[in-house]
Amino acid sequence: MIRLILSLFLCYALSSCVSTVIELSQNEQTELLRKIPRAEKSYAKPAFSKIRKANGMYKHQPEKAVALYLSAAKELEPYHMQAYWAYKAYQQSLGKGLELIQTHQLWGSSVSSGEHSFQIASHCHTKASQLTDIDTLHYANQYASSALSPAIETHGRGVPMTARSAWSVERSKKFPFMSKIGYIYSVTALAHWSDGNSVSFQLIDSRESPQLSANYTTPHAFSQAATKSLIYQGLINVLRPEYGIESMSLISFEPIDPKLIPVIFVHGLAATPNLWIKPTYELLEDPVIRENYQFYAYFYPTGLPLSHSAAGLKNEIKELHVHLKEHGAGFNANEMVMIGHSMGGILTSAITRDYRGAISEIYNKNIDTLTVETMGKKSIVELLETPPLDCVSRAVFIATPHRGSSYADNWIGQLTSHLIEIPKDIVGLDPAHYRQDLTSLGKSIFDIQEGMDGVQRLKYNNPTLKYNLTRPKLEKVTYHSIIGDRGWGGKLENSSDGVVKYTSSHLTEVDSELVVPAWHNAQDSSKAQDEMIRILKLHLESQ
Repeated sequence: MIRLILSLFLCYALSSCVSTVIELSQNEQTELLRKIPRAEKSYAKPAFSKIRKANGMYKHQPEKAVALYLSAAKELEPYHMQAYWAYKAYQQSLGKGLELIQTHQLWGSSVSSGEHSFQIASHCHTKASQLTDIDTLHYANQYASSALSPAIETHGRGVPMTARSAWSVERSKKFPFMSKIGYIYSVTALAHWSDGNSVSFQLIDSRESPQLSANYTTPHAFSQAATKSLIYQGLINVLRPEYGIESMSLISFEPIDPKLIPVIFVHGLAATPNLWIKPTYELLEDPVIRENYQFYAYFYPTGLPLSHSAAGLKNEIKELHVHLKEHGAGFNANEMVMIGHSMGGILTSAITRDYRGAISEIYNKNIDTLTVETMGKKSIVELLETPPLDCVSRAVFIATPHRGSSYADNWIGQLTSHLIEIPKDIVGLDPAHYRQDLTSLGKSIFDIQEGMDGVQRLKYNNPTLKYNLTRPKLEKVTYHSIIGDRGWGGKLENSSDGVVKYTSSHLTEVDSELVVPAWHNAQDSSKAQDEMIRILKLHLESQ
């Protein structure tokens, strides 16, 4: 019963933080255009009349609505870059018209309102291959978010649309890092008129052409709403990690652009990629970040042993690097940035250190003769024997318990650890199953009496964490720390973010350390987000 109450309370608290996507009604969208400036009335009144009628037909007479929207857009074409009302009206008419064309698959059709007729091209033109797999298009400016503000928009030619490509088994073969909610991202639509009333459309990835009109808020809000269920999965993945093993992967919520520098976010205990919704939104607000970086998130069940999660992360990054190179990536693919929160920071630390030689220090047998299950052996080999990553050059630790946390020692941590069920295929990772294969150092690193789950490995001064800090940082990688201070400890060395003490988060080998006034959710602190922006801009300057 205690477990159920704690679980439900945590889920409620987390889900209450998710923003709501608000869609303006047809009447509300009409009202936005009702006030016409005197100087624009000659062309604006006829266009407004068509938009108003089209909004009324939107749901029940979509083909007639499309004809009216296109007629209004064509009339506004000469004025929309000269006057504000014409600009907004043009975007609404063309955006909603294109939305209906895609929704009702009117490509190649002739549409008529009785008075106005148009021939629509058979398909939407695009240069990017991933844009051909779009399932839905939404006019982005008809939506708002209850939590994401200010809106991130650029003004220019074209109409801001939100594109969505749903995940499928077939698409996952073509796009191996596509998230299970698919791709949700910003595109800009351009209309081309020819031969009287023939119209064709071109879609452009908004980030590739910053001078065009774009809306980055709506796709971010859609992504947050679509991944709301992951919040509950984060808790399940602590207690029953086997349920999340198949979903364990590096994911992207938008089509991959090999020209951009990858930033890989790694969440912590009981969390999911939703943890990064707010921070990534704040980062996207900066045009320098938006035009140079692409965000990825590592999704893993946090109840698994740290070694298994770290090995999975290392392997996923190697696969991403290969994928980027195969698709034309240049130097930027070798300059990845990692940002880890809490347990995610520990995984980031583990895979950016040099573990060569660790096998012989920890084990007294050749790796091939270890009495470890196949799955466990695979993790050991990946983490300790395969060459270090050479494609990561910077890492940021946020509220990371490098030396553990006393919370893993208290009754909550002990109860949680007791409730965790490790999958049978991974039980072989437990040192108790191969004690005879460990050296004296190995036996001191792995406390046989302790559990092997992620919570137990976070206990303060856990020997596994201590050993990780003895391994040298990869020479190529630059470290940065962002540490939360709730303000209760007085002196810095006595401070804590409520979960992790400063003395556990502090590293001497970092290039910068910033202490921000925050609890353990320091990633949501505005000062922490400003620091991430500073570090990412510094990373660009160092290239």
